[in-house]
Amino acid sequence: CFEGYLFKRGGGTSVFGRKNWLERYFVLAADSTLQYYRDKDSYLGGGRPLKDAAYQLSSCRVYTAKDKIKDLDHIIIEPMSCEA
Repeated sequence: CFEGYLFKRGGGTSVFGRKNWLERYFVLAADSTLQYYRDKDSYLGGGRPLKDAAYQLSSCRVYTAKDKIKDLDHIIIEPMSCEA
């Protein structure tokens, strides 16, 4: 499996109407299941993935996009029919 830290856009909004970017520990298993945890210690300690944080990527739309302001690459996962 592949694992490591990535940033994900949070689901809530701040006082100013923006969604925050959160650092999370992601694990991509051999069966194409993507899960994320608060941090590596949570994963290694046998913790459960964060809520609604297990996606079967084989049934999702996955693509990349460029952030024009910060010149960063993003991987976008659209939960069209993802099994969460």
